[in-house]
Amino acid sequence: MACTNFLKWWTTVEAKFKPKHEPYDEPRIFHDSFETYDFEPSKDEREAFRNHRFAQGRLRWIKKLMEKWKDQEAREWNERMQKRLAEITAAVERDKVLISLERAFEQRVKQIRDYYRCEHEKEAEAGDMRRREELARILKRINQDTCRLEREELTCRGVVRGRR
Repeated sequence: MACTNFLKWWTTVEAKFKPKHEPYDEPRIFHDSFETYDFEPSKDEREAFRNHRFAQGRLRWIKKLMEKWKDQEAREWNERMQKRLAEITAAVERDKVLISLERAFEQRVKQIRDYYRCEHEKEAEAGDMRRREELARILKRINQDTCRLEREELTCRGVVRGRR
């Protein structure tokens, strides 16, 4: 990276560039002549370089803090979710008990309904049997009356055998 601005060159540090010694120990030549070039950095350039290193250190510190906070937030979120899961599980268990009680109640109600329906059908069938028996007696009397009337009529005409 060639830079014509000396201050920018001293303040720009790439991530891969990690010198074992100060970068101003080996100066880069960016002028045509050596008369205008100062091989030692000035006080302002050294201060700018120190400020840059300090800023990089602060940025690394902030990055570590952000990672720490991110991990802490993830842990707290996980704990909240675990608590919420426990609450939901407890509610489900309570609901299971209530649902089993409700099913038992519904089964008992169905059993009672079936019993009364069966009894109602038995009563209706018994009533039908009584009516059928009554109907059979009435039909028998009607048939007897019909036979008696026919016999009387036939006797009057003289058609009945054995009687003249």
